Parts: sequence; C-alpha cells; structure tokens
Amino acid sequence: MTKFSRQGFSLGPGGGDRLSYGGQQLLYKVRGEQTQGRLGVVEFQMPPRLEGPPLHTDGHDELFIVAAGEMTFQLDEEVLEAPAGSLVFVPEGVRHTFANRQDAPARLLTLFSPGGFERLFEQVVEMSGDGPPDMAKVLALGASYGTNYVGQPKWRL
Repeated sequence: MTKFSRQGFSLGPGGGDRLSYGGQQLLYKVRGEQTQGRLGVVEFQMPPRLEGPPLHTDGHDELFIVAAGEMTFQLDEEVLEAPAGSLVFVPEGVRHTFANRQDAPARLLTLFSPGGFERLFEQVVEMSGDGPPDMAKVLALGASYGTNYVGQPKWRL
C-alpha cells in the first residue's frame, strides 16, 4: 500500500502497479505524477536470455540498479557486465541498451529523471493488445518521449 503525505510517500515490498511488457514483468514503484514530474521508478523482472531495447538515446537521465542476477549494458561503444549490486548511470543523450544474457532471471530497478517516461510502456501495451507491437508506431511513440533508436547492440543473444 502506498502512503502519501506532504513530506513524501512510502511503498511496501512488492507494492506498485504491475504490467507485462515484451516478455518482462514491470512493477511501477514511482510515477512521475507522484513526484511533480521529478522522478519515475520501474522495477523490471527480466527473464533469462532477454534482449532489451534497440540501441537508443533518451531525452532524460536513467539510473539502473541491478537488484538480482546479472545484466549487460552498452553505453556508446563500451559493453559492461553488471552483476547484482551494480549501478549504471546513463545521462541524457548517451547511446545505450541492456539485456539479460544469462541463463537466470534478473531484476533491474530503473529510475527516470525527469519522471513521465515510464508511461511509454503502458502505451505500447495499450496499442499492441495481445499481438506484437507495430514497430513503426513504437518508434513514433518513443520519439514523442525524446527517445531515438539508433541501431543494434554489439552482442547477439
């Protein structure tokens, strides 16, 4: 249960709204509208061997905390292995992507600043229904949030 007050709010373990997206389970921990647009936080449950988004740039900063498992990140040309406990900061405009290339699940806590970008995932699910998303529509939606897809990662799953 989320408890709001003038000083802030708290959310208990496992709290938040759930969403299935691209083979992942998302747990919305903090929405931009809860922080006057300052911050959004989404927890991603990443199944084994799951590719993340194409290489892209964003119009916001992102902070990733690997809570369980191991993730692979690409920032510009650098590929980083990030085991549980790692933190990866991606400033606005840096080309990046991520994947769970391991045979075990991973859990990734992602902070978006400013908040609001987290709504993109809900909109993709809404426009896709039960089928695969129309990638032209996904690209256009991403662009409306300041995200530009610029290629593929250096790895292959």
